[in-house]
Order: sequence, then C-alpha cells, then structure tokens
Amino acid sequence: MPFILTIRERSHSWAGRPPVRSEHASRAGAQAELLDYVRRNWDAEMGTDAPGEPGKIIEEYFSEVLEGYDIVEAGIPRMTLAEFRATRKPCDATKMEACGYIAGERSSGYVYVDALVIENTDESWPVHTGAYYLRIANDERQSNDLAELERILYHYAIAEQLIVPRGEHE
Repeated sequence: MPFILTIRERSHSWAGRPPVRSEHASRAGAQAELLDYVRRNWDAEMGTDAPGEPGKIIEEYFSEVLEGYDIVEAGIPRMTLAEFRATRKPCDATKMEACGYIAGERSSGYVYVDALVIENTDESWPVHTGAYYLRIANDERQSNDLAELERILYHYAIAEQLIVPRGEHE
C-alpha cells in the first residue's frame, strides 16, 4: 500500500493554500523525500549548521518552524471531528467485544470507525457519575458530555493512526 507524505508549509497554510502532498511506494521513500525537503530549506529557515543524523535534523527542523508533516498509509481515512462523530453507531455487548472491548452482557453504547467504543452507563453501575463511559488504557472517564468524550476519542484515534485529521487540524 502506498504512503502519503503531507507537509504543511508555513507560507502555504497562511496563504490559504493546501499542504504539499506526495505519494511514495514505501515509508522509507516518504522519509527520504521529507529529509530532502528539510535539507533544501534548512539554511533559509534555521540559519545554523544542520545535524548530521537524518532523524535529528527532521526533529530539530520541525520543532523550530511553524510547519508540520505526516506520513500515513494511503488506506487510512482522513476525518474531521464532525466526520468522526458521524461514524457513531449504536452497539450492544456483542459488537463491543468484537471491537476488543470488555463488556457486560447487557452493555450498550456507541462504536466509532468500527473500532472504538463509548459505553452507556446507568444507575446500576457501582460508581455512576455520568451517562457515558470512556476507557482508553488505564484512563477511565464518566461524563454526561458525549461531545467531550468523542473529542478525546477522536484524538486517540489519530494517535493510534486509525484516522488522519483533516480540515480544522491541518
């Protein structure tokens, strides 16, 4: 599957132009193109001697300039928060468990991008502090604010490369 390199250049995004995108047969090819980009722009942007190690030069360049980059597999969907929320489907315990979520037999909730779960809560829960429950690793949250939990789950989906941000996050 091809890899897409996206570079959000400072002058482009401020001028309202879209990011620069290129497609590569491998992640290594995309990383090589990124390294070439950084080397071409180093003197104008940084004004110092460039580090010799490829990973260090890329890390230092993007820590100093108002630009950013992504390298993602072409098959990963791009979504805004609103598009992510639109993937919400009601689900039962069986669907939750199919997503790798440990659920009680009467559990229900919502599944997002066919992989992530926010569970409904009710008064039968031992500790009931909200209508919805979100667990990511050891971080557990109950809240009546579904939109806030969805925002947290959206950022988790990005971090896990289940989706790539589009629009308001580029």
